[in-house]
Amino acid sequence: EFYKTRFIKVLIPYIILCLPALIWRYIIYENIGMVEVFKYFTFISFFQKGGIWFWYIFLISFCYLIFPYIFNVFDEEQSIYSEQMRMLIFFTFFVVMGMWLFDYNNSLFGNINIAFLRLPSFIFGCYLGKQAYYKRKIPKSQLLFFIIMSVCCLYLRMTNRLMVTRFVLAFFAMSLMLVIIL
Repeated sequence: EFYKTRFIKVLIPYIILCLPALIWRYIIYENIGMVEVFKYFTFISFFQKGGIWFWYIFLISFCYLIFPYIFNVFDEEQSIYSEQMRMLIFFTFFVVMGMWLFDYNNSLFGNINIAFLRLPSFIFGCYLGKQAYYKRKIPKSQLLFFIIMSVCCLYLRMTNRLMVTRFVLAFFAMSLMLVIIL
């Protein structure tokens, strides 16, 4: 039921908006053909060429697919420290995978980084979602940690590596969001 309701809300508007736009661009305007429309509509071109118009639909769909599993991993733990450790493990996994992909298949990384580099933020959001779901307060020590790490991370944003810059700015934005909320 979770998947059915989510995918209906995402895929019906996607079909209504995307198909006419792709048909206009690749058949009428650029005269490339239906094969390109199919590749873009099914996100094949996202992995081959990157930078498609509707990349976020792919990301939203992927996040909906993994959300129940991620939330269950956090839901199994009763200890706040175990939850935090699991969140850090997930976050680290996606950072390491991004670095590996960047080093070993740079063209694929270049195509999908706009979506891939947002996954750690999604994991962090799932972690915070569980806290909100159970109406838990964020400890002041954790808030202080985010403030200190955000200030330290601002120095790292000056690097020339796109991936590090995006992760640092995402961490800073999430930390700032928490400070504003609290």
